[in-house]
Amino acid sequence: MRTAVFWLAVRGYGVSLGRMLPRRSVSSIPSLLTGLVFLLVLSPLLSLFGVFNRITLAVILVIGALTGAFPLLNGAREKLRKLRNAPWARNSVLAAVTLLLLLVNLYAALIPDDNPDALVAYAVAPDRWLDGGEIVYLEESIFSGFPWVGEVIASWPAALSLDPVDQLVLLQLFQLSMLLVTSLMAWWLICRDLRGLLACISSCMATWILVEWACLPKFEMTVLFFTSVAMAALFVQHRNRSRHFSPVPFLAMGLALGTKVTVYILLPAFLFMVLLIPAYRKLSRLAPGLIIMLLPPAVFAVNTYLHTGTPFYPETVSILPPSEEYVSPDVDIISAHARASVQPGEQLVEREPDRFFTNLGRLVESWGLPVYLFIAGTFYTAVFRRKYTVLLPFSAMMVYAVSASVAFDPIRWGAKYAFLMTPALAAWGAYLCMRPLRNRYFLAAFTISLLAVPSFNGVFQRILEHPFPYRRDGSGLIPGVEVQPLQLWCNENLPEGSRLLSLWKRERYFCRHEILVIENHPIARRLFLAPSLEDEMALLDSMRIDFVYFETEDPMPGKLEGCIQFLDSGILEPVVEIEGFTLCRVIRKPAPPGGGLPDDPGINAYGGIRSSSP
Repeated sequence: MRTAVFWLAVRGYGVSLGRMLPRRSVSSIPSLLTGLVFLLVLSPLLSLFGVFNRITLAVILVIGALTGAFPLLNGAREKLRKLRNAPWARNSVLAAVTLLLLLVNLYAALIPDDNPDALVAYAVAPDRWLDGGEIVYLEESIFSGFPWVGEVIASWPAALSLDPVDQLVLLQLFQLSMLLVTSLMAWWLICRDLRGLLACISSCMATWILVEWACLPKFEMTVLFFTSVAMAALFVQHRNRSRHFSPVPFLAMGLALGTKVTVYILLPAFLFMVLLIPAYRKLSRLAPGLIIMLLPPAVFAVNTYLHTGTPFYPETVSILPPSEEYVSPDVDIISAHARASVQPGEQLVEREPDRFFTNLGRLVESWGLPVYLFIAGTFYTAVFRRKYTVLLPFSAMMVYAVSASVAFDPIRWGAKYAFLMTPALAAWGAYLCMRPLRNRYFLAAFTISLLAVPSFNGVFQRILEHPFPYRRDGSGLIPGVEVQPLQLWCNENLPEGSRLLSLWKRERYFCRHEILVIENHPIARRLFLAPSLEDEMALLDSMRIDFVYFETEDPMPGKLEGCIQFLDSGILEPVVEIEGFTLCRVIRKPAPPGGGLPDDPGINAYGGIRSSSP
């Protein structure tokens, strides 16, 4: 319901903005894209005035949802009549399978996931911004160096929730809705046939690599929305041999580049399609499009440069090195621990690269039904209808596949980052297969394949493993974030503005206070290299650390514990122990001789911990 409120608001603002602006400038821009751009532009303005919070964003969404709902209600009778007259009987089996896929994936998205990246960075940023009322640069995480379009957009649906676990589930549902909306948008741009719509949606919902990422509170589906709109718009312009400039593909591609850096591997295929369209063969037409495309990533590059000294931190360039405090030192003992911790079967990146064509084949295979539908449509149109222009979109797909195979080697590790064209391929394939889909045998084969693909079985297996997906107390989180109870205790008991240092656990989503992780924070990593306790204390002071927490029985894995001197120096005062984790206060007055704590002589950092229940 709350996700529907968000999309109604996006549509409402998109339609309203389309009516206000000159018709020629927005006639080709889909209302959903216009609405998302409006919320993106509005976000920094709200942040500037310190009202980028849950109340303000929720009110704006409700107003937008009402604006978007009224046109739907006014035309409800006409829309219902069209739905009744649609050829549902001939498509009943495909419609039923599509609905089943939607329901199964919806149930899977209701299972709270403990994906570490989301709990370290992606879900943290919207939550932290909404609590603080402004969009700030998160100094405690290198993930702040990434573009922020996904985080800013996700802040809007996240504003409709207060409980951390509930917000996590809401972000997962939002990403699944992004996959559905992406399929709809690609279909809407390319063709309007009902059977093509069902084929497009069902093939995406039956693709395991898409469903798996759509059920995570990350922003891959946000990237997918923009890249699919960009490529689908170019496919249509190529089909129509358009000679009119459209900002849609460039704007969508620019927003994708402002969401995640992996989108750059799609640029060769994108520019290949652009140059095939007559409208962009003149520099006077191409240059404005490129400026529009580069504007969103440029905004985030400037923001990152102002904070770190380099525009693409943590990626750096020699002429613009990062500021000293953002230089992450190489720590041999951490690298050695990381190599020792990886199981032989998981060392995908360090294995000998696969042969190029093996990589290419595995990548195309990972794209699942959308690419098979696309290939079938291309083959049918080129061979039986003798329309060879369809080979050009096919060539663009191959350009992207080659780029991805080179960028991600071996592909079994990088395929999860290389699915950026799949909904556009599904919609274009459904358009090319409109005639074959009317054949009962082809339709039956396609429908059976939807139920036979591994994604369907994988989602069902996940549901059977977790039959009760979500409970309000957060106990449904899988397999469970061990440090969550301690972080919730910190929310209730620590002073406002406290800063914590985690000796190893990265997850920091459930804590309202800033958490620095010793493993990946540029300054915290220097603690392993500090020659003396005084140097370590100076580093703790520079990071303004008030509290340190760690696992009571094993504060740091392997030999790492012996590299940190303050652990046994008596400067940590135990505060509380909760479910195997200990929280200590950093005391900055000199410790007495012998290393005991000033207030409780004879107790070291690990002995005599006072227990308390949350």
